[in-house]
Amino acid sequence: MDHFVLDISGLRDGEEQVFTIPLIRMRAKNATQNLIINPGGPGGSGVGFVHQIGEELNTILGEGFHILSFDPRGVNGSRPKAECYPDQATRRAHTQPRSGKLSRSGEMYAWNKNFARACYDTMGEHAKYSE
Repeated sequence: MDHFVLDISGLRDGEEQVFTIPLIRMRAKNATQNLIINPGGPGGSGVGFVHQIGEELNTILGEGFHILSFDPRGVNGSRPKAECYPDQATRRAHTQPRSGKLSRSGEMYAWNKNFARACYDTMGEHAKYSE
C-alpha cells in the first residue's frame, strides 16, 4: 500500500495531511506495459473491481498489459473513509432512492446539498477531498 502526502496551502511548515490509497496490480505473463483502470463511481473500488473481473479483463486485453487500479479517496480501503452519517440508523433514515426523472430534479438538488453538508459535518475538512 502506498501513502501520498497531500500538500495543502495554509499548513504550517512541517505539517502534512496523509491519505492512504490502496493500489492493486494484476500481473500478466508477457506484459511490457501497465494499464491503469479508474474504477469510476462515485464510490467504486478499483481493488474490488480487479478482484472481480481482472481475469476477464486480462483475457480481453491479452497478455501485454499489467492491470493497475486503486481505491479512490474515501472508498473501501482508502483512509480517511468517506462516511457521511455517524451511524447506520442515520444513514437509513436519510438515504432515499434516486431516480433520474427530471420532475424530481429540484428535490434531488436539495437532497444532494443536505447530503454534502452531512458529509462535511461528519468528516470535517477531509470531506472536500473525498470522491
